[in-house]
Amino acid sequence: QPAASPMGIREGLASFNSFRMTMNTINNGPTPLDRNESQVEIKYDAENDVRHMHTETVSSSAEYPEEESTLEDQYQIGLSTCTISSDGEYTDVETQEITPLQRDMTESASNLFDLIITAENPTLVGQETVNGIPSNHYTFRVTGLGDYSGAEVKLADGEYWVALDGQYLVKYLLALEAATGPEGDPATEIMHSEYNFELQETNQPVNISMPPECTS
Repeated sequence: QPAASPMGIREGLASFNSFRMTMNTINNGPTPLDRNESQVEIKYDAENDVRHMHTETVSSSAEYPEEESTLEDQYQIGLSTCTISSDGEYTDVETQEITPLQRDMTESASNLFDLIITAENPTLVGQETVNGIPSNHYTFRVTGLGDYSGAEVKLADGEYWVALDGQYLVKYLLALEAATGPEGDPATEIMHSEYNFELQETNQPVNISMPPECTS
């Protein structure tokens, strides 16, 4: 039986010269107007010391029901950084130059923290290849959801893939949903969450350059 727990996400990514990964999250509820969804793509090339993170978010709430959408692109090339943020109406550009010592301090601090994926009693499904990476596929079920609220659990299932060579996380999916009453009842609270991590490419050419807005 292979080890079911992958290494931390940061530790796993550090073993590659370059990578492209995506992280998508959904946290909606307790009312239909309470919505928070995000999509993140990160590209990194260690040899050229470049990184690009693209983030799209959509949110609304019962208090502020008008949907808000934002886009953000963060570029880092060597000691230069640039962040472009837009809400569809206004665009903001921030650039910064840091010193080598500042870079050392920032990276040393961030390396102290990692995201570890845990699962209760995972079941090995078998070996599969995901995005070209031979992996062990596991499924699991989350227990304890609804214990405090007494809500009915609709979804509590997850699955993930761990690389056979390197024991790093390749893909992770989790879906959670619980309701306090029947759907359609105005008094019913429904919470729905989804989490999706996927290592799309590793050690492939990455093309990242500062856009004109960052250099003008």
